[in-house]
Amino acid sequence: MADGSNLAKMEIPESSLPKTPMPNIPDFDDFEGEELGNYYYAPRIMPQNFADVKARPGYVRLRGQESRTSLNKVSILARKLTSVYARITTKMESIPQVHQHSAGLILYYDNMNYINLRKYYSETLGQSAISVIHLENSKKTELLNTRIPVEDRPIYLRLYIEGRKSWFEWSYDNETYEKIGRIFDTTKFSDEYCKCGEFTGTMVGITCADTRITQILIFLIIRQMYMPALNRRRK
Repeated sequence: MADGSNLAKMEIPESSLPKTPMPNIPDFDDFEGEELGNYYYAPRIMPQNFADVKARPGYVRLRGQESRTSLNKVSILARKLTSVYARITTKMESIPQVHQHSAGLILYYDNMNYINLRKYYSETLGQSAISVIHLENSKKTELLNTRIPVEDRPIYLRLYIEGRKSWFEWSYDNETYEKIGRIFDTTKFSDEYCKCGEFTGTMVGITCADTRITQILIFLIIRQMYMPALNRRRK
């Protein structure tokens, strides 16, 4: 302590250190830089192990790895969710060839608690499709009623988080979006609810599975709103 003791004080003098402004984390990332932003995270490994911004300037290329339930190497490029009001949008190129190939947008707490809007190869449809997978305390639900056939061209995926409610949408043109899947309970993405014990805090981001598939992201927008317009209108 400044006074030479080791006792905590009720009051202390204000620090004389100068203020040091820090740059804000950008909402929009077009991956034009030479390096991946240091605000990205990945479970257990550095994101640079599977995410490459140099191979194709203006894009990030994700190399698929193990299943998202794995405790080893998974390809999830994510950022911390710091508000319960957010909109996450990405434009993605991915051409799956077998059922195990999947890539998309994810709301992630740990390997046993996540929601994933994915593009994958549907053996039932015989072509690429999108659908939602939900893991809740290790119970996996493939929402087959959300399965929609899609073309192998760039696609926009979007996640809305509005307080206790979260849901996905998708689009070809970034103008007309179609809702996919049901509304999920955001409050379940917490250490109080999750039973598996792999604390990460809630993350949002992009993901890719299976080493034979590459997912290319053209941009990622994570817009987190601390005073949502909906609440302001109600006042």
